[in-house]
Order: sequence, then structure tokens, then C-alpha cells
Amino acid sequence: MVDEARVARLLRSVTDDLAVLRAESAADPDRLWLSGVTYLFVTAIEGCVDVARLADLSDLDAFAAAVAARL
Repeated sequence: MVDEARVARLLRSVTDDLAVLRAESAADPDRLWLSGVTYLFVTAIEGCVDVARLADLSDLDAFAAAVAARL
């Protein structure tokens, strides 16, 4: 059984991280900026891994359709 609320929360978090990363792609890098961007990148990847662990991936097409419907 998939905890749909948790999957939705994780996907929202990944979406938020990606939005910030897109916005920061035009920024001038420095050491502090790089640390923040690295953290966002890692948390986005971790969110994707967590969703993959929680989801029933036996029917990948159905899962992709369900995720697309929530975004």
C-alpha cells in the first residue's frame, strides 16, 4: 500500500527544489552559493529515491500517470 499523501509531499518538495535550482542557474557562483545549490540538488535526488521506494513500480506506466496527474 502506497502512502499517497507522503508521495505527494515528497513530489512537491522535489518540484520546489527544482524551481529554485532553475532560478539559480543564472546566478553568479561563489562558495556559499555552491553549497546551497549542492544541498538542493542532493535533497531533490533523495526525494526521488524516497518516492521510488514508496511507490509500487510493478506498473510503471500507471505510476507515471498518477504522478503526472498530481503535478
